Amino acid sequence: MKWSIFSAVNSLERPQQHEGQWKDFCSVLENPPRVAAKVDSPLIKLATFGATPTTAGCYRCDANMLSISGIEADYDAGLMQPEAVVAKLERYLLKAAVTTTLSHAPDKPRWRVFCPLSKEHPPEARYGLVARLNGILGGVLAPESFTLSQGWYYGQIGEFTAEKTFAGNDDGHFIDTCEHLEDIAIGRHSWKHVCPDTGEIAVATAMEFSTFGGVTEHLGRKLRKGDGRRDMLASFVGRLAARGGSAESITAEVETVAREYFDAATPVDWPNITKLINDITSKQTAKPKPKALKEAQRVIEDAKARASAAAETQPPPPTRFTLLQREGILALPPLTWRIHGLLPSTGVGLLYGPWGSAKSLLTLDLSAALAGTADSWFGLPIVEHCPAVICAFEGQAGYRNRVRAWESHHRCELPLNVMFATPADFSLLHEKDTLELAATIRKSAPGAVVFLDTLAQGAPGLNENDSSQVGVVLHNLQRMAQIVGGLVIAVHHTGKDVARGPRGYSSMEPAADVVICLDKTEGLRNWKATKIKEGEAIGEKLFRLAQIDLGLDGYGQPISSVCIAGEEPGASFGPPKRYPSGANQRIAFDAIGDVLRASTQFGMADAPSYRPCVKLDVAIAAAAQRIPKEEQRYRTQSAKRAIEDMVARGVLAAGGGWIWIP
Repeated sequence: MKWSIFSAVNSLERPQQHEGQWKDFCSVLENPPRVAAKVDSPLIKLATFGATPTTAGCYRCDANMLSISGIEADYDAGLMQPEAVVAKLERYLLKAAVTTTLSHAPDKPRWRVFCPLSKEHPPEARYGLVARLNGILGGVLAPESFTLSQGWYYGQIGEFTAEKTFAGNDDGHFIDTCEHLEDIAIGRHSWKHVCPDTGEIAVATAMEFSTFGGVTEHLGRKLRKGDGRRDMLASFVGRLAARGGSAESITAEVETVAREYFDAATPVDWPNITKLINDITSKQTAKPKPKALKEAQRVIEDAKARASAAAETQPPPPTRFTLLQREGILALPPLTWRIHGLLPSTGVGLLYGPWGSAKSLLTLDLSAALAGTADSWFGLPIVEHCPAVICAFEGQAGYRNRVRAWESHHRCELPLNVMFATPADFSLLHEKDTLELAATIRKSAPGAVVFLDTLAQGAPGLNENDSSQVGVVLHNLQRMAQIVGGLVIAVHHTGKDVARGPRGYSSMEPAADVVICLDKTEGLRNWKATKIKEGEAIGEKLFRLAQIDLGLDGYGQPISSVCIAGEEPGASFGPPKRYPSGANQRIAFDAIGDVLRASTQFGMADAPSYRPCVKLDVAIAAAAQRIPKEEQRYRTQSAKRAIEDMVARGVLAAGGGWIWIP
């Protein structure tokens, strides 16, 4: 698309011509230059201009316009907030941006709308396109929005900056491709209205406008403030009188406006208003002037003819809902996968487990596999690599060492397409927060798999047992997945009873497209997929953790972290075959269990390949540290005796100087 920038409103220089993408133009709006005064501010225009100035030397004129690649519109009535404008644009799925102006204030909103076009159009197409936009916004645009070569200030004065630039629907439709908007278009001097009962399109011109649209809004504001209201009222009454209205009917229409915009604390000077109405109506004939009447009738007939032709030749406007028959269902695209049989390309997932089950570590390992070059993950084929985004709502500081540990173990750098977000003041309970984060992710990592770690921290204050609050969170997760164009996985905890699944309201699992459950056993962790959209559940997958030495910190103390060290075959430990007996055996067993969890040695001596092992002397030393004896020699002897007794009873297994759990 192309746009022009004039150095100042009174500049006699040729404009600077620019060309780029829609995002480039939005970046220009977000970073306006600073100027000393408004008159020095540059003007921006979604159009190109030629080399033929006016006699006064100005290149910004209607006759010098060559083409348009977008439209601009202005609002200064001070009533409609820009957030409401964005909501209307998103309702119609329109590609647009909204920016506040230098005169904007929270109680007196002032804003502009910029809409790109799918291609360049001749300048004369602009009026009809602005009318489409005006129809979407309810006819509130300022009249200068329709001026062909109107330029728009976009500078900053001193330290004052326009409040913000609001994102519209960046992935929406171009306004020039939305032919169905002709049915609601509102021009500068006419207002279209569709009768809700008959569907007939009525057109009111400036000669016969009624009490709706931007004119009455403007009049109401003037009447309420008393600022220039007599001139505005005289114009209003004059036009009503010109269409043949009586003093009584005009008074009734003015009263209608007054009731809408006045309150009890605002006095109305009805005697003077009545006198003004009588003075104006007495000077008008009972009928409109022939020339004005003829023009009004021509406008109405032309509009009806266009509406009739459009109804015959144009397809009906798109609807929100579509009914499909068998052929339509069979023609739908098949489900696509990121990891075949586990992660669909789009949707919402749930990854949960108890504390210490390595949820964040598994998330990091899965992200690296998706964003890297691996062919598979835990034996499951990776169909399509994609970016992965980890939204670290808790434990952000820990990810630094986890990344270092992963890189040390795999002897390579983490893939660049693994990205991290640490959004502050974010809540999944707020749709605005969700949409802003989703838009940010889509801009840098479209189609990503997004992990929200954890759900509880990403939705502070969430009552996980409240069905209405959980429903809001699920809805926002689905919106995020739609905007990103990928899969959003919420990382969650189990409750006190691990067997009952994820913590909170029971609708979370049924609403997910994939559910991954983690668990921890003696020495090993495992995960399994209990639900997969259009797929079969995946049984237990064992994995082990490796402790990685990361050197010393600034105080000379050792630093270490852990990472997923790989998949292990076989079944999980389950409960011990035999249990320790006596106080010292139980103490020693717990101590050895902790050492085994951190061990990186597997399948030593006669141990199975998936069993972690520890040297016998290390096991004795670990147990001795916990046995409550005053002298070290007695503690070591007690620990050794307890271990020998457990090996004899089958609680532990030993061989070749190694200890493991059978």
